[in-house]
Amino acid sequence: MRNRACYLLGLAWFFAGVGCESAPSTPAPATGGAATGGAAAGSPAVGGKSGASSGGMTGSGGVNAAGSGGGSSAGSAGMAAGGSSMLQGTPVVFVGGYGDNYPLRVYDLNKATGAMTQRGGDFKAGTSPSYLALDPSRTHLYAANEAGGSEGGITALTINADGSLTTLNHQQGSDGGFTHLAVDPTGKFVIGAAYDGGSVSVFPIAAEGTLGAELDNADFGANSKAHAVAYDATGKYVFVPTLGNNRVDQLLLGTDGMLAANTPASVASAGGAGPRHIAIHPNGKLAFAINESNSTVTPYQLSADGKLTAGTTLASLPNDFNGNNSGAHIEVSPNGRFVYASNRGHDSIVVYATDPVSGALTFVQHAPTGATPRDFDVDPNGEVLIVANQGDSDLYVYKIEDDGKLTRLGGAVAGPPSPSAVQIHYLK
Repeated sequence: MRNRACYLLGLAWFFAGVGCESAPSTPAPATGGAATGGAAAGSPAVGGKSGASSGGMTGSGGVNAAGSGGGSSAGSAGMAAGGSSMLQGTPVVFVGGYGDNYPLRVYDLNKATGAMTQRGGDFKAGTSPSYLALDPSRTHLYAANEAGGSEGGITALTINADGSLTTLNHQQGSDGGFTHLAVDPTGKFVIGAAYDGGSVSVFPIAAEGTLGAELDNADFGANSKAHAVAYDATGKYVFVPTLGNNRVDQLLLGTDGMLAANTPASVASAGGAGPRHIAIHPNGKLAFAINESNSTVTPYQLSADGKLTAGTTLASLPNDFNGNNSGAHIEVSPNGRFVYASNRGHDSIVVYATDPVSGALTFVQHAPTGATPRDFDVDPNGEVLIVANQGDSDLYVYKIEDDGKLTRLGGAVAGPPSPSAVQIHYLK
């Protein structure tokens, strides 16, 4: 069943008078020190260079149980806040992108040198597998098919012991293709964000990893540009940056897969910000959004009942950059100490340190990338970060230092054409 009509009635007043997305632009970054969380929701001021975030779309980039997959001891960049053990096994990397016959690939990863070697042949994961996510058990991969018509939707795949992929099935939502997707922390549902349709759709996951038919669809308006999905640690609360509406929508996810608006139903962003992706800190009390249109990062306090309160918004660019830029992706390190966000135009990963209580962000570094770093993934063990450079059709591998800084390992790795999604995994 779908509750779109009821949802629209409940949110109608929020949609009134909301404008469309501003064209990507470069703000004049303000200087300053650490930014504090806790400012009034919907009215963040652009502050100094700094930041930090994690979880939500966790350091694994697709596993959404906050804090999962972390390391084992405090004080190291690779250790999770919860103290869970390091993932063991052979590290591999899945890479997706756009095209009718896009060659989804698996690479062996040498974390010491940054070398990546394709493992096996290309795989078919539906048309334009532009974003990838793992389930909490890390046995299945889900691809968002950002395509029109019947080819749009989500493709479910089994990860075999040798790293190869076997397609299970494909499901289509109410609004066609999805630009982003995330598996809930319980592993029961996948939610896809339909950018063109302005909605999110919920699909149930069967025991063997297959997807059932769409359970529910929540519509935010024709020009809302729903861009991403994140969950709190419990999976009860869902957050959707709607770039066109310039806000983050706040939803409740029932055990039956039905969606409802939280109260309030959304948190406004600063004028012209255009929130794109959002990441939840492993402690479950903070969130961080990358704003596409004005190249900023906003920290949020996250309450136990799934409500965001915006803190001071920070520029993601250096003060002397005057070119065109748009923000892309954001993740928090598994230990919760650092936030990473990508700049398309400046072509960099900005690194922030974060205060685990206030969410205050402090600038650490701008690490140069290749052209158009659309997506990146933080190793669930916190040891490396891999960037998909869409403009150069290659991948960069970085070591994550103890202070959160990124050190490039090896040279550029040739990837499939225009890669838009990267996901690190460990074969058992």
